[in-house]
Amino acid sequence: DIFTKIGLNDGKNILNAYPFMLSGGMNQRINIALTMMLKPQLLIADEPTSALDVMSQAKVLQELLLMKQKLNTSILFVSHNLKVLAKIADKIIIMHQGKIIEQNPTKILLANPQEDYTKKLLQAVITLKK
Repeated sequence: DIFTKIGLNDGKNILNAYPFMLSGGMNQRINIALTMMLKPQLLIADEPTSALDVMSQAKVLQELLLMKQKLNTSILFVSHNLKVLAKIADKIIIMHQGKIIEQNPTKILLANPQEDYTKKLLQAVITLKK
């Protein structure tokens, strides 16, 4: 049922497949589906989209948000990708050299960063867009 909810309609064959037989995005989505079955209160997602193509990234983010909403799961999303964080995070914490240097609700931090390091990170994202 959970596989179907996230667009993996061939659940029996998927469960019988070896990981190397599936794409990276599909493996990631299967891991999310299996995690959803456990109904965790907290999910730590460390760079869950970093090695995926844009379409797979979007599906994984959509499934994480579904998990957050339907199961009331909190997600600690670790990423260097501010574009992804802007879509999924309620709050962003910026770390530099192992220390927290800035934290705010996502909209506030992205609109009005206080620390020079945060400003440089945001400028790098804007530069890449051009």
